[in-house]
Amino acid sequence: MGKIKFACKEKERKGDNYPGFVMSLHNNAIRVDWYNAGEGWNGDYHPEDPFDQNMLRYDVYASQDNIWDPMDDGSYCTRMPADTEPEILMQALEMLLKKYTEAYRKSEPMRKLGTEMSWISPEWFKKAISKDMIRDGIKRGIIRFVKDPNIDSGTVCKIGEYWFYFGGLTAEEETPEEYVRNVPEEDIVSEIYDTLESFRQDDGLRDEYLYYVTFLRENMKDAG
Repeated sequence: MGKIKFACKEKERKGDNYPGFVMSLHNNAIRVDWYNAGEGWNGDYHPEDPFDQNMLRYDVYASQDNIWDPMDDGSYCTRMPADTEPEILMQALEMLLKKYTEAYRKSEPMRKLGTEMSWISPEWFKKAISKDMIRDGIKRGIIRFVKDPNIDSGTVCKIGEYWFYFGGLTAEEETPEEYVRNVPEEDIVSEIYDTLESFRQDDGLRDEYLYYVTFLRENMKDAG
């Protein structure tokens, strides 16, 4: 297929309810569009309903003889609000384009991928856990350091009911007390942040990341 080339175009918006083409991204094989078809949480969007919200649909096309043909099982309404920031919409298109291009090259069925991607939302791309939040969480005892439950030694980070490895060899070899005493606070914050960011960007770990987001927000609010 040669080198992938990206192109982007964005149509002027005329309000959150404006139906039609919004934004597109393509390479030499696949194109993905954001499209506002006037859809809401349950079918058509009803602006008079305060509990409804205008959601975007994505459409996928495959290049056939230099013509963009709609892909079977390539059109899904999502959880991406129509008023989402363009930067996040573009990040979402980049993810969709990558996943559909990989599936297309491997001749994989698109229905499973489409069902998964229909859940795409701004929360997938927002860096909801900041270094300041981590720093504050450590000080309040919401983010804790405990021994690795699997071997009863070393140091892992625990947030709520879940824990994870971080800090490399130093954390593996030192007790929680030694680790906190020997490693500068900012280095600890950065190690946790980088680990959580890797969770956020990993499809298989996104649910765990969202658990940490929710737990930190709720407990820091209560502690405040």
